Formats: sequence, C-alpha cells, structure tokens
Amino acid sequence: MKFCTSCGKEAKDKEFCQHCGAKLGSNNLTNEPQLKPPVGKKKRNILLGSFLAFIVIGFVLFKVGESYTDRFNQLAKFEENLNQENVEELVASIKSSDPALDVTDKNVKSLLSYLKDNPDEKDTLMNHLRETASSFDMSPQVSAEEKVGSHQLIQMEKQGKKFLVYDNYDLILQPFPLLIDTNEEEVSYLVNGKKTSHAKTEDGLINLGSFLPGEYKVEGKLSSEHMDLTKEIKVKHFEKDNYSVLDFDVETISIQSNVEKFDVFINGKNTDRSLIDGRQVEVGPVMVDESMTAQVQRDAPFGKIKSPEVAMDDTYLEVEAVLSDKQKEKVALSLKQHLTNYSNALINREIDFLDDHSTVASGYTYASFENVIAYSTNYAGYVTDAQVDWDTFYVDETDGKWTLEVGLIEKWKENDAYDGKPSSLSESRYSNLYKLTYDGKEKWNVVNWTSYDDPSSNVKDLGMDLKKQKKDFEASTAFKTNSDLEEAPANQSTDELDVESFVQTYVSTYVEAINYADFSVISGQIDPSSTSYREEVSSYIDRLNEKGMTEEVLSVDVQSVKESGDGYTVSTVEEYTIYYSDGSEKNKTYRSTYQVNVTSDGVKMGKLIETEEI
Repeated sequence: MKFCTSCGKEAKDKEFCQHCGAKLGSNNLTNEPQLKPPVGKKKRNILLGSFLAFIVIGFVLFKVGESYTDRFNQLAKFEENLNQENVEELVASIKSSDPALDVTDKNVKSLLSYLKDNPDEKDTLMNHLRETASSFDMSPQVSAEEKVGSHQLIQMEKQGKKFLVYDNYDLILQPFPLLIDTNEEEVSYLVNGKKTSHAKTEDGLINLGSFLPGEYKVEGKLSSEHMDLTKEIKVKHFEKDNYSVLDFDVETISIQSNVEKFDVFINGKNTDRSLIDGRQVEVGPVMVDESMTAQVQRDAPFGKIKSPEVAMDDTYLEVEAVLSDKQKEKVALSLKQHLTNYSNALINREIDFLDDHSTVASGYTYASFENVIAYSTNYAGYVTDAQVDWDTFYVDETDGKWTLEVGLIEKWKENDAYDGKPSSLSESRYSNLYKLTYDGKEKWNVVNWTSYDDPSSNVKDLGMDLKKQKKDFEASTAFKTNSDLEEAPANQSTDELDVESFVQTYVSTYVEAINYADFSVISGQIDPSSTSYREEVSSYIDRLNEKGMTEEVLSVDVQSVKESGDGYTVSTVEEYTIYYSDGSEKNKTYRSTYQVNVTSDGVKMGKLIETEEI
C-alpha cells in the first residue's frame, strides 16, 4: 500500500493524493504510515499564555472600575464641579432621596448660589462628606432617622453594588419640610404656582410638605367676607428647621367720610357695604400695607360724587368724596353770577342788584353790601378778575343738607373815598373762602365768605366780563361828574343800556349752557311765557351735546336797541369759536336780531327773531 507523506492517508492515485491534493512522488510515498508530530506541549503553552493574558486584562479592568467607583474620587469630581459651577454634571451626579422629587437645573443653580453666598457652608458640606466617606469602613451605616435629622443638604450613602462587584456610593440631596409662619388661619397655599396641602406643626407653624433645597415662590390666599387677598413671598429653602414669615397685614378698619349714606369700594370693587346712618363704617378684614385701596361713592341730589382711591395704611381712614370737574364748573357759574351781582350792586349802590333770580342772595350778602355802603358813603368799585381755587371745593353733608366751601382769588378796582376820577381807583386783591348751600333745585347759593390763607396754584379763571363791569361803572350815576366821565349819548336811555347789557350777558350764559349741556343755566333768563322759544333753546343745547360740539364767545357787539311794543328789538354782531368732536375748530360771525321782553321779574329774552352767518 502507498501512503501520502503529507497527510499520511492511503493514496490510490499515482500522481496526486485524493485526500490533500499533494503531489505524489517517490519521496512522498511510503509503504508504512508516518507518525504525526507531537502537539500537546505546544497547545498547553498557548492555553497558558491566554489564561495569563486574561488574568492581566481582568486585573487592569478591575482596577479601572475600582478607581471609577471610588468614593473619594467621586467627592473630588463633585467638588471640582461645584467650583466650576458645572450644572449639567452636578445634576447627573446628585440624586434625590424622594423618588417623587427630581433634582433639576433650578435646584442645582439655587444651591450653587447659596453656597457661593455662604462659603463657610460649602466648606462644612465638603468636610462632612469626606468624614462620611472615611467612616464607611469603620462604623455601621447611618440609620434613616439620623439621615433625616442631619442638617447637611447633601449626604453620601452606600447603596448596593455597581457592576455587580463594587460598592455603590450616591450623593443624595435631602428634602426637608418647607415651613411658614402666618398670622391667619383660613389660608390656602401655592408653591411655584401649584396648590399644596398643608398641616400645622406642634410649634404652630405651617408645614407645606418636603421640598428639595432651592428657591420657591410661596403664595398665600386669604378669603375674607368681601374680597380675596393674596400675599406672595420668596423662600430660600436651604436651612432645616428654619421658617419664613408670610403675614397678612389685615385689620378691620374704620372709614370716615364727609358725606352720609355712602357706598364702600375696595380695590375698585363694590363691597355692598353701604352706610345707612352717620359718616363712619367698619370694613374688614383687609390688608393695611398700602397694597389695597378704599373709595367712597354717593348718589347726591346734584349727581354722583366719589373720593379718590385711598391707599389703606392704617386702621382708621378719612376718605372724602369730591365733586367732579363738571360739577365744579356748575358751582363756578353760580359764584360768577354772585360776584357779578355783588359788583353791580356796589356799582349802582342798589341792593336790588344782589338777586337776579338765578341765584338767591343770603342775609349775609345783604348785610355785607349794607356794611360797605354804610361804612364808606363814598365807596366805589367793581370786580375786574376772579379765579377759582380748584383744590378747594370742600363738600359736606350733614343731616341730608349739603354745603360747599370754595376759594376765590378776587381782584377789584376800588376806593373807599372815591372822588369821581377813574384814576383814583386802585387794585385790591382778596382770597375768600365762600360757603354755599345746595337748594335742591339744581342751584348752589352763596351763604357767606371769609378770608383764607395760602391759596393753591391750581386755579382756573372765572371768566369775569371786565369790559362790561368797567362800562357799567362808567355809566352809573352814583358818583359820575360831568368833568371826569363821558356822558351817555343823548339818544340812549338808562333802560336801553340795561337791555344792551342783558343781551350781552344772555349770549355768554347761553354758550355756558351749551358747554355744560344744561338748559337750567340759561332758563332763568328766558321769558316763562315764551314756551316755544324755551323748547327751541333746550332742544338746540341737547342737539349740540349729542354732536359733541362746544362754543366760545369772542365778542358780542350790540348794534342797535329799539323799543318794540312792551319790549325791545336788539340787533347784534357775535363772534364765536366753534369746537367740533373731531378736535377741529372754526371761527364764525353771526348777525342776529332778538326780541327782549320787559316782565314783572325784569328784562327777559323773548325769542331769537333771526340770525345769519356773515
């Protein structure tokens, strides 16, 4: 038999081995099978080398893992991240002891800020962690109760195995109770906008639950009888057993007003607490830290009046209702008429001028006039200007009666010993506080007046007609002399002068009625028998008010005054500025003709005969 010298198997082919493909030759063939070389020793060497390599690699990996899980290395890395304020790494390396509370970027940022502001706390924390790390091999584990009682924000705890081999150590951020001290019982709480339950501790504090160290917004909502009160505080939650104060500055307050039967508004909301009697009412509980306001309102016979909103900073508040600007303007019209009447009475030395039926002169007014005339028989003078002190208008209601005090700064041309020469008049200035009463018929009447000091700078011109006052004075016969004053034209009677003055006053008053949208301002100067004209005037005032139009009189020039039956026909040329609702304005001039009637109550307007724009 022939055998292949390469594989040792029997070869049947003459040239090539059918088993291994080797070429057969004389040297390749043998009649006896060849023995295989020994391989056991070589295999043992290979296996031994592989095992030794495995041991080395395993040892290296073990050492790497041991270094990675080493608690002291963890602390070093943690301290490095603290110093570098590496928020992302810190969030990854710190766990919460409460699975329901996640450690967030916000928690870590707040913690870094706290430790930065309190470097001693940072040093104490790191020393505590190092001591804890060193103590694991020397003492038993710290109990759960001891962990909770610890004042350290972060604890190191040994928890199970890592990679099934190494002891696992975690840095645990400790939650602890968020405590609040408050002075009210019925309060609900929100932490960072989320409602939270609460319980009272043995020390009387409010426990809002356990929260991780950080900064929190705590809101307390106190519901009272009339309103809901909210107080908000910022809590830095880093010290265990510490608490924050959330006090409500709430009291039952007394509100005193200058009017009776007023309604009380708190923060603009009607409390439905109306005063039925007297001037004082109690409201509460409310906060008195100036975060809330009180206001009183009253439906008066002359319109609604209210106070400004007053900050509540005390348990006793004086909250005074005041007139609106529109209501003040109406009072100013009454004062203007009173002052005009008083000046006309002095000009003509006639007491009848004190009362023109649009205002009612008081006994004090009559007495004042008589005292001036009696004290100085040669007194002469007239008002030249008057301004209203807009910061006065002190309104008062007592037993349902309304009074008002208003300051006027007046200027007069006058002389106690007038000699008939206009040059002998000198200018006088007075600051008088006028007292008025409301008669219940849409009129404020002057009761008396007295001087007052320190008028405010917030004044408004009363609009006295200086030109007319001067003209009336120069036309009076009380002290006129032929040498010093120009006589009235021979063809113009005293009655005609009165009619001319009346028409000028009527036109000015008509415009005031338009601007205040109040027919009563002009109604007293129209003949009561002129029913159709009264309706025409009232409708015209309403129509302009609806369109938002107002007017200003620039001049009223009386062209002629002619007797006509029981009255006069008066022709005028009048100049106005017309103001429109869109803010535009136009100057216009009209030529008008009026019928003026002489009635038992004096001169009254009968009707507008015609008018045309020039």
